[in-house]
Amino acid sequence: MKKSSNDRINKVAVFARDYLKSSAQKKGYSETDFRTRWYHSLRVANYGKRIAKAENADIELVVTACLLHDICKFNSKKGKNHGKKAAKVSRNFLLNQEYSKEQVDNICYCIASHVNGDAGFYHPHTIEAKVLWDADIIDKFGTFKVLKMAISGTNQLNKCTKKIKKKIKKLKKYIEKEKMQTKTGKEMIKTQLKKQRDLYKNLEKEKTISKLPKI
Repeated sequence: MKKSSNDRINKVAVFARDYLKSSAQKKGYSETDFRTRWYHSLRVANYGKRIAKAENADIELVVTACLLHDICKFNSKKGKNHGKKAAKVSRNFLLNQEYSKEQVDNICYCIASHVNGDAGFYHPHTIEAKVLWDADIIDKFGTFKVLKMAISGTNQLNKCTKKIKKKIKKLKKYIEKEKMQTKTGKEMIKTQLKKQRDLYKNLEKEKTISKLPKI
């Protein structure tokens, strides 16, 4: 990306972070809730950049969409329609950031369609939208998410291992049902599966020795 691209990305990041934080505060969410969601967006942006580079997608448009994709997460009941809402909010902002109308349409389509594939308006299904879709899923099954889940259940080992086992089954479905939309995304999600399987195996081993040894 050129310097002008990085300047735009920085402005997008500030807008996305501030909007997300403000909406979290207005809805009574904690600072931790805000940071968890924002860090997710940052990781998605990094995964998106990596996939975009491998898939010859527009890296700047992908990173922009990744940073903005969840800004309305706290404004939607149970997260429903947050993609479409985020696209509307983002459009007004992006039109003043030297992006062309075509670029804004693409970015907003990526954001609006990342939840369930339905953007609410017609637009060709772009490689950038495919990249955001995959990057978002990859982080949902990332190490941080597993760690967060594990920490919440450290005092209940059986519950913790069951949660991770359930997560692995869900992750396997993404692979078996071909839900990933790029070749790179498919390769990366397999890596996530291996990480979680290894963690689960190690937890199961430690669970078997979490008892008094017999001599």
